Amino acid sequence: LRFSRRFGQPAATVAGLAAGRIGWAHRALADPGLLTRQRETVEEALRWMLADPYDRVVTAFRLGDAFAKRRAEVLASVRTLLGLWRDALLVRLALPGWLTYGTAAETLRPVVEDWDVAAIQRASHAVLACLRDLEANVRPRLALEAMVMEWPAR
Repeated sequence: LRFSRRFGQPAATVAGLAAGRIGWAHRALADPGLLTRQRETVEEALRWMLADPYDRVVTAFRLGDAFAKRRAEVLASVRTLLGLWRDALLVRLALPGWLTYGTAAETLRPVVEDWDVAAIQRASHAVLACLRDLEANVRPRLALEAMVMEWPAR
């Protein structure tokens, strides 16, 4: 709340992308490029999450193949997915005040109505398992494919 009062309207946008990271939010206000990159990461993760099963697997393979060269970027995408699946659960439960990425709420709302809570929880657990697998040096392509295969269908 104090952050919004101090920085005005841009603070709402920054807060919607900061995922609770106040230091990141302050840096993003000073560096518009950081805000743009995070917005793109969230939008890309949201497109992946809401894609059809074939495109989900294609994206998993593409990121898995790029993991060795772009490890930090791939991990950031998967961590962003975790926040989005959490938000999907909160939107499904009609708890919008607790969203990590408030900017995604309107996109998620019509989709999550068709998913049951258990399916969203399975997807969240699959993302956590994928992060553990990637940190444990499981083959990235396999870890990412296993993750998307647990996501509910659109």
